Order: sequence, then C-alpha cells, then structure tokens
Amino acid sequence: FWAYMIRAGGTLGDPNKLGAVAAFWTVGAIVLGRRVGGPAAIAAACTVMLLGIAGVWLSGSRTGLAALLVSLAIAAFETLRAWRTGPARERVSGTRVVAIAGGVVVVAILLIVALRFSNTHTIVARGTLGYLPFIGDRGIATSVNELLWERFGYGPAALEMIKEHPIDGVGIGMFHNVVHDFATLRGYTGDDEIPTDNAQMWLRHQLAELGIAGSLPLLWWCVLLGYLLFAPQRNGDRFAVRLLRGVVIGFGVASTFGVPGQSMAVVITFWAFVFWLLIERNGDAPGPAMLSSWTRGASIAALLLIAIHAGATVVDARGDLWPRNRSMRFGWFYKYGMSEPEPDPGGNPVQRRWTIMPKSLAVVPINGKVLKFVAWIDHPDGDERPVKATIRVDGKLVFDGEIRRSAPLFMDIPAPPGKSHLILETEIDRLWAPRDYGMPDRRALGLSIRDWVWE
Repeated sequence: FWAYMIRAGGTLGDPNKLGAVAAFWTVGAIVLGRRVGGPAAIAAACTVMLLGIAGVWLSGSRTGLAALLVSLAIAAFETLRAWRTGPARERVSGTRVVAIAGGVVVVAILLIVALRFSNTHTIVARGTLGYLPFIGDRGIATSVNELLWERFGYGPAALEMIKEHPIDGVGIGMFHNVVHDFATLRGYTGDDEIPTDNAQMWLRHQLAELGIAGSLPLLWWCVLLGYLLFAPQRNGDRFAVRLLRGVVIGFGVASTFGVPGQSMAVVITFWAFVFWLLIERNGDAPGPAMLSSWTRGASIAALLLIAIHAGATVVDARGDLWPRNRSMRFGWFYKYGMSEPEPDPGGNPVQRRWTIMPKSLAVVPINGKVLKFVAWIDHPDGDERPVKATIRVDGKLVFDGEIRRSAPLFMDIPAPPGKSHLILETEIDRLWAPRDYGMPDRRALGLSIRDWVWE
C-alpha cells in the first residue's frame, strides 16, 4: 500500500509511524546530545536533527509535519530565551556556535541536494503546503475544515457515532469496523466510499469509541499531564525540560490531525519522552498526592461511572451495534459458520452453501413472499446414522428432526410481515471431513443449503 503511494516507510514499514517517531527525535536528539556533552555529541545531535527533518519530509506524514513544526518552533524560542537570559549564554562560546552552525549548514545542504532527487512522494508532493496559511491555495477556512473537521469523511462518520452512542461509544477498537456504516449516513457511498481507517483526530476517535463516560478518565489524565508540563520547576535542567515539553506539545498538536498513537512504536516513544521529562526534572513530579484509600464519595462516583458505561455497552451491543442488526440497517450480508456460495456438483444452476460449524447464522434479504428452503447432507454414513438438525427463523423453531443423505429437507418459509430480512439459524449434531475419505477438501462440513430462492 505504501509502495503504491510512493511514500517512504522506513524500518517501521509505515510512513506515518516514521514521521511521528522522526518528529519526536528531531528535537529529542538535541536534549540527548546536551546530556551526553562534548562538541562531538552536540554535532552528532544536530546531524540527527536534520536527518529527522528529512525523515518527516520523505514520509509525507502530515501529522509528523505538524509535530515537527511545533516542536522546532518551541525549541527555537526556548534556545533564544536561554541564550539571552539564562546561564546557557555563558557556557556557549562564539567559536563553538560558529562551528556547530557551520556543520549544520553543510549537512543541510547535502540533505537538500539529496532530497531533490528523491523518488518518493514527499510532503510537498502530497500537496501539504497547500494547507499553509497565506501561501496555500485552499484558504484558511477550507484548510481548517478539511484538516480538522471533514478529514475525507472520517470526521462526519465519527460525529454520527458520537451522536448515536454518546454515553458508551461504539466500543474500544471498533471504529475501524463500523466507520463504513456510519459514513453512509453522511452520504459517503458509491464512488465516495471511504476505506477503513481511524477518526483522523485522537480525541474524536476516543469519544467515538468510548463515549463521554468512558473518556472521562483519559481526559482527567490529560489534565494531569498538562499540569506536569507547565508546573513550576524547582530543580533539574530547565532548558532540557522545556525542549522535551515542546516535543510532547507537538505530539499533542499532531494528534488533532490524526491518531499517531495507534501505533505501538509511537506509544512506546511517547511514554519514553514523558518519563524522560520526569528524569530531567530530577524526579520533581508535581501533582496531587496518591490516595492512600478511596473516600466513600470517590468510590461511589467510580462505581456509578463504571455501571453507566457497562450498562449502556450491554444495551448497544445487543441493539444497534449487534452485527446482525447492523447488517440489516446498512444493507450488507452477514453470516457466520457458513461458507460462500459455490457451484452445485449436481448441475443445479442455483448455487449452494455449506455450514462449516455446528451452529451457523445468516441474515437473509427478503425478496419475495416465501423462501423455498432446501437442505441436505453429504455425510457418507448419512443414511445409517442420520444427522440431528434444528432450524430457526427469527428465533422461532421451524424444524427439529433428523436428515438422511437420501432424503433432502424441503420447506416453505413465509417471509415475516413488515420486515426486510429474516435471520436463519441452523444447528447440527455432527460434521464430516472429506479429507477422511480421501478427498482434497480440508474443511469440516455440515448441512448443504441451496442458495436463497424466493417466490
């Protein structure tokens, strides 16, 4: 996929991951070089900074670009402030500054020359510069709408999820599975259909999956992190802390354009920088003291929050979000324990389906008044040992008995009045394996069901 898009993925195999990690270490390398000390370490850190910029550039990652620009801007501001007002000015000699600046310029020139001949779709090739204020061709209002609101349909789809399931969301990890369905409610169908992806914004993604009740703990954690970033510092390396703070802020800004934290490599990098920030403060971590015991009010509030979220989740899981119900609402075929249609070996023009599990289910679209249901078994010993089978339609038992190989089952199943689909469930007491009889088919097979014929 990424090769098709002509974007560099690096050793992570994903350009968005590459862009996010490179954005972290572009400024992180400066802090690391400062901690190691020595001219060589600082020169190497500056080289790594330029390589990080090149990595973001070649990846074509917009979220990486946002994180990079913010962190570099903050780093430049903090460096200038430290040079003018802090003790850092006294420690850095003019000769050293000129040497480092010269090395950075040389490496930058080499990178610019190399990147001119890059055959990847860089940030410029992807049209990202068109979003920039004043120099872009989209305008500020259009850019804000595309980047923060629409995001190719994922924003409106997420808002539909939040609107329909505001308390508990659609379920953790479920956004990718249901985004296509909810996007159709906003008109993204046909040529405008969107592929599976995230909500293109971290907070929106969390609200869509967890709802308001499920998002309260993580929002409180964000408040604590914000306090840690900006709380007064009593000891430690203030300059390093400010640079690392800029990196974390840059990641937060990038998370308004995407969900880079869905990658475990990026998550580990993020936590490394958070704890690194604590180390640079010499363990001076502000914030409320840990509770030695839960108060009665806090316990009641926590249990109430859990109960509300769990209760709403159960209701939605057996309601609108149940896959069988989603399939009927959004018009896609749903089944389990049943194979895809395949030709009938007897020459019948109507195809057949196998049940491949003891229990199977299919949501069948209604296209007539009566479903002409036909099922049989191919068990080699099916006449000597009949198969016990039960069939239910919309939860009601319509057949409970034995089926022999020489006696197929024929039934007329009336369409439920006023419904667009019926739910067909089958259960069989034993399967058979063709491979046990020298056949190449390695499946376990149960009922053979003629594809749906309506009259």
